[in-house]
Amino acid sequence: MKDQVLGSPKLLPSSAEEEAAQAPPGPPESSRSGGNTQLWRAQKIKQAIIHPDTNETIFMPFRMSGYIPFGTPIVVGLLLPNQTLASTIFWQWLNQSHNACVNYANRNATKPSPTSKFIQGYLGAVVSAVSIAVSGPLSLLFPPLFGGWGSEKQQEPPAHSLWSEGPHRAGMGGA
Repeated sequence: MKDQVLGSPKLLPSSAEEEAAQAPPGPPESSRSGGNTQLWRAQKIKQAIIHPDTNETIFMPFRMSGYIPFGTPIVVGLLLPNQTLASTIFWQWLNQSHNACVNYANRNATKPSPTSKFIQGYLGAVVSAVSIAVSGPLSLLFPPLFGGWGSEKQQEPPAHSLWSEGPHRAGMGGA
């Protein structure tokens, strides 16, 4: 359970633990001295912080073990009430940027992909997320543009509204 919290060695290893995880294992020690436990711990740390294809250290916010701790503040920002247009665009951009960085940092690097593919995917994700987030509130401001306030075919008003507005407003005669 301890390995699954923010203080996890997979997210925040000390520099000594990081170096030990990257070093080749020494001679096998007996199980009683904790040799196997240390090897398993070093393997977990290495798999969490070192990219398997490039052997480069993955920047902490983009590690899979850092996705929730670093992504949670972004989700909170996305869910803030009464956001302005600028704040909506900012939080959507930040969320998609974080997702793109996590995906790039943990990519399959055995088969190289052109950078243009990553840029296209990133721009598509940002434009889509911002468009969807901004169009929701706009549909409330301009319902006819988004299919609100009726449709092309004139609809009959509900019977209860005929009486609540009075006969003169419902087209039933009167003054």
